[in-house]
Amino acid sequence: ELSQTKKATGLDSFEARVVDSLSGKNIDGAIVIIESQQYSTGSDGKFVFEAKQNKVLELTAYCEGYEPLQMKHRAGYRNRSLVLSLKPVLLSFSGKITCRDTDTPVARALVKIGVKAVRTDVDGNFKISGLQSGYHQLSCFAEQYMEAHEIVYVDKNPENQFKFSIKPLNSDNFGDEEAAGSVDSADSADEEYSTDNEGKADGEDYSNTGE
Repeated sequence: ELSQTKKATGLDSFEARVVDSLSGKNIDGAIVIIESQQYSTGSDGKFVFEAKQNKVLELTAYCEGYEPLQMKHRAGYRNRSLVLSLKPVLLSFSGKITCRDTDTPVARALVKIGVKAVRTDVDGNFKISGLQSGYHQLSCFAEQYMEAHEIVYVDKNPENQFKFSIKPLNSDNFGDEEAAGSVDSADSADEEYSTDNEGKADGEDYSNTGE
């Protein structure tokens, strides 16, 4: 129910919350401007604002990684707390996978970020779409190469192309046990992400379209 407290000034106090429109999770650090007053959310996504009961308010809410929201709201509408849903800005992340020893492109490498995965084209290039801004773990699997992982930052700068070099299994100073483990990991990843997509073109998105 609406959290509301009458003030001596004739204003009421209302509780509101800002959430991610896709996941429903609370958004920490969102900024909300109501009638020239600025508020910010805590870890629970909540903030409290003051207004006259039933007054129509203009508000703007925004947070890094989300599309700004502008709307009108009647204070105390239906005696419910105000919930603001922000839509995440979905970005693309592109890069190139090369061999660490020869600096040549690695074709058909499986590149994964979260549940999304694609294969590199003949020039070692890849592009993964539908990502939220922020830090993500990128994993790469390729036949005859070590399994590799890297933390990457996804932002709105298209000029920031990522280049990742992976190490061949037959590279110098590479132990037999480690090599065997890498082969097993690559095979496992290939089964998980490409078995149902055999025959698709290089660079095509292998992610679950139902996400």
